[in-house]
Amino acid sequence: MSFIHAAFLAAGLAVAVPWLLHLTKKRKYLRIRLGSLQFLDPIVRDRHRMSRIEQWPLLIARCLAILLLAFVFARPFFPKPAPVPPAAGEFLVLLDASGSITLQQANVIRKQARKTIESLPKATRPVIAAVSDQVTVLSSLDDYKPIPGSPSGFSPAVDWIVDRAASAPDAMAGVHWFTDLQRSPLPAAPSRLWPSGLSVEMHPVLPPTDRNVAVEQVDLLTPFGGDHWEIEARVHVYGMPGNEPLNLLLTSANGKMVTATTPADGGSVRFIWDGDAKDGILAGDVSVVRAGDSWPADDRRPFAFQTSQPKRIALVDGDPGDSPFLSETYFLEKALHASAAGKALSPFRATVSTSIPSAGERIDAVALCNMQGLSSAEARLLQTHLDQGAGLAIFLGDRTVPAEWSAAATLGIFPNGLRAFVEPAPAFLRRSDLTHPGLAGLTQESARGLGLVALMRRFTWPPDAGWKSAMEFDDASPLVAFSNKGKIAVVTHPMNREGSDLPLDPSFVPFVQGIFGYLARPPADGGHARSVANVTPGHEEIREPGIYENGTGITLVTADVTESDISNSDEKSFREVLGLPALNAPPPEIVSPAAEADSSHLREGELWPWILAVLLALLTVESVLAARRIRQTATPDVHVN
Repeated sequence: MSFIHAAFLAAGLAVAVPWLLHLTKKRKYLRIRLGSLQFLDPIVRDRHRMSRIEQWPLLIARCLAILLLAFVFARPFFPKPAPVPPAAGEFLVLLDASGSITLQQANVIRKQARKTIESLPKATRPVIAAVSDQVTVLSSLDDYKPIPGSPSGFSPAVDWIVDRAASAPDAMAGVHWFTDLQRSPLPAAPSRLWPSGLSVEMHPVLPPTDRNVAVEQVDLLTPFGGDHWEIEARVHVYGMPGNEPLNLLLTSANGKMVTATTPADGGSVRFIWDGDAKDGILAGDVSVVRAGDSWPADDRRPFAFQTSQPKRIALVDGDPGDSPFLSETYFLEKALHASAAGKALSPFRATVSTSIPSAGERIDAVALCNMQGLSSAEARLLQTHLDQGAGLAIFLGDRTVPAEWSAAATLGIFPNGLRAFVEPAPAFLRRSDLTHPGLAGLTQESARGLGLVALMRRFTWPPDAGWKSAMEFDDASPLVAFSNKGKIAVVTHPMNREGSDLPLDPSFVPFVQGIFGYLARPPADGGHARSVANVTPGHEEIREPGIYENGTGITLVTADVTESDISNSDEKSFREVLGLPALNAPPPEIVSPAAEADSSHLREGELWPWILAVLLALLTVESVLAARRIRQTATPDVHVN
């Protein structure tokens, strides 16, 4: 047993007061001799003797009351094993390990962190953690090393601290954060609510300079170039630019070197060269020659792009016309050669002729444009191309004679029962099945726009289980149908401006490229292309930026773009954005176990409430005994000798 205020035990000496009062007080008797009552003497003496014994319980009750009162003020308690005091728990020491930290800054952080840890109270335990894309607990300061190109994980660090404080609220004493206060990775608003009473002390370690040159992006403009490549690189200069232009060097995986120059403040530049792509992957890097900054990880950006050979399309013109603009293939060729957004070349290479390619020619798709019909030999030649994996597109027009297509229908490469309307009539598109892969180039919006274009309805055929209508006119006659047995498409509308402005509609190019992209697709067993995986350095990926080959493809490790902007914010703004305590917020008071033991507040295990209850019961007994004594002494005893 222990006492919070042991000095009050001295008040127990007051127990002598009732004894002194009891012993010094004398009872007075009135003696009267009555001869007739002399025989009552033994009885009266016995009663007198009994009255003296009855005062002992009252005396004992009063002594106990004084002792219990002294115990109440001394506040006795049974001590329990005290847990680790909350404020004497662990200090989190966060070290910025992102790509914006140079080796020079890392040495300063390591040195300052060691001094901070040595100055912590002995009862605390430092927890050292590196902050990059995520938080990693380190066993010692010697394990701390910045990761070149890794993103800054300010928000993940706050989340980690909040979660750690929530899981062990009594084990967190404070936070020391060593960082360069980089501005670019900061969030727009705090992601979590900072724990109340948890202090954080910032240790800014600013960058050695405010200038950094970075190759931020590399794009391949000719993914279907075959052997002709065009790459665009963008260079950004942060801080004060120099006076001289920047020299850039592109080095391909096969050793090809191409140079280019940008202004002193950076910009975009293009590299053009001819060469082969190894296993369908064009790889290399673009670097700044003598960048002259302290962050070499972003001076060089590797690249690896999957490439493919352009699809060879043979356009067979059944009605060349008097000029290219009047031919059946002019608008088709232009649509196929139209490049995608941001690309220099189209994925298609179209050639125009008036005859079907021979069986020995390597093609990916054949397009028959407004041909009168097919002979048996031509039909068999087309079947040979289909067997070799090519696709077939048939565009009907004013020269088409339904009876001339019977040989193709017999081979199953054309619908049975083709019938021409007596008079072609304007019609509008009613239904489009955009789920079919042959219409992948169209969107809901472009399909609605195509439905507003007046088209010419010329042909139809009876329902055929071997063909599926993907686009239909308002009378349910087909506009576009695909074979269920092979890569064949039939379009009942010519691809020129005869009776329609379809080639001028914005949806014409994606419509045409979608159909031929479906027909010219490689067979399912065409092999597996090597993959390219893009990752950034971090906790899981500790390799420096570069190209790393594996069994199935290439892993491209590139520096995080946000780390190139090395401008820093002030500490006040840094705290506000992350939701940290204000810069001048008072730290929480550290209470040691000894100070806590001297606290006057009620602690667990105190006994005074129970002692006070016993004291109140004892005082009740004392009051009853005292009242009885008063009644006995109200009338003087008569003692007869």
